[in-house]
Amino acid sequence: MYITAVPHRNSPPALLLRETYRQHGKVKNRTLANLSHWHPARVEALRRALRGDFDQAALSDPVVGLVFGLLFALKQIADDLGLTTVLGNSPFGKRALFLVLARVAHQGSRLSAGRVFEGNTADPTTVSEQIRILQGQFQVKELVFVGDRGMVKNQGKQALAQAGLHYITALTDPQIRRLLSQGLLQLNLFSAQLCEVEGAGVRYVLRKNEDAAGRERHRWQDKLAKLEALMATRNQPVDGHPHCQPEAGQRQLEAWLYRHKLQRLVSLKLEGRHLVLDKHPEVIEKTLELAGCYVVTTNVASPDMSTQQVHDSYLALQKVEQDFRTMKTGLLEVRPVFVRKKDRPRGHVFCCMLALKLSRQIERRLRAVFGTTDTDPQALTLPDALAALSRLCLLEYKIDEKTTVTKLPLPNANQQQILTALGVSLPKK
Repeated sequence: MYITAVPHRNSPPALLLRETYRQHGKVKNRTLANLSHWHPARVEALRRALRGDFDQAALSDPVVGLVFGLLFALKQIADDLGLTTVLGNSPFGKRALFLVLARVAHQGSRLSAGRVFEGNTADPTTVSEQIRILQGQFQVKELVFVGDRGMVKNQGKQALAQAGLHYITALTDPQIRRLLSQGLLQLNLFSAQLCEVEGAGVRYVLRKNEDAAGRERHRWQDKLAKLEALMATRNQPVDGHPHCQPEAGQRQLEAWLYRHKLQRLVSLKLEGRHLVLDKHPEVIEKTLELAGCYVVTTNVASPDMSTQQVHDSYLALQKVEQDFRTMKTGLLEVRPVFVRKKDRPRGHVFCCMLALKLSRQIERRLRAVFGTTDTDPQALTLPDALAALSRLCLLEYKIDEKTTVTKLPLPNANQQQILTALGVSLPKK
């Protein structure tokens, strides 16, 4: 068989695949296929194959090439989310899409907007700025601002009140104790069931998490056991070494108490040359009486939001905190940022936000098929899926010094399950 070009007078030549044969002692040829619609590189590859240039290709071992499966899956999911449409097909849009995919692929909430503030900016000072943006840019007239204990303080509440907006936040431990001393709240109101108290136009939703209370007490016991072990270790050489100074050990352990915030609960004293632990039961009981207790507060009227809705709205902040952990120190690692121009951090954070949206969509699809580690400790997680798909690399077969044939990989059973869960099908060719 061979490839020949048949010229035409007013059109490009036709590329035909032919073979020769002998009939009654005469050499004849016949056309097997018309290759005119093939790409020139494909025609040339077939011509070389017919000449026998690739006869030794089966003897060469494949070489692992570029990562393919993970980036292909991420690109398909980004298409489903509309990220490629938003970023566009311009060179800058394609670069931004690559940065988003690379941020998810390489470990290094529907989002409406993101803002980057200068360093050392306190959270409460940003509330008024966000209110201005919501009212001016997004034309928001009615809004309930949900913020954590450190975000919505007196300054933020005043700014929200002046804008005619509402808030949902939680009280700090000193604020809860102040209300207890004033008689507005009582300890017996804290239970597993929600309890609401209203005063001066402000609603207080009380609850006690028994699991959190148990963890808090267990943490205190662990610290106490650690302290007693350190005291025993320090007291041991004192008996055998007359020149050993117990006061130095006392200073070291007192510094340890301050680091772990135990100085009010216990104290250290010397009896002879030995350190002795002095516990303060009343202070300990007073400190641990609010273990697992929290108070959610809001100025939203009762007809507008029920007690359960107020409580659930504040607990939804856990998802936001989880996203921030993912961005800062987890999968995406937004920091450190080595840039020189002011607008570069905003672009960097914007790409990280899009990558966060992409990773959350992947998590939802995986959770729907494999479940979560809360119910199954062996459930597939996002890092596990990314690591499995990153092993789907192109296979390169070297034919000669100038020619390399690239083939798509075949996923194993685990990788195929992940691709099916993500709704991604690898190309056949």
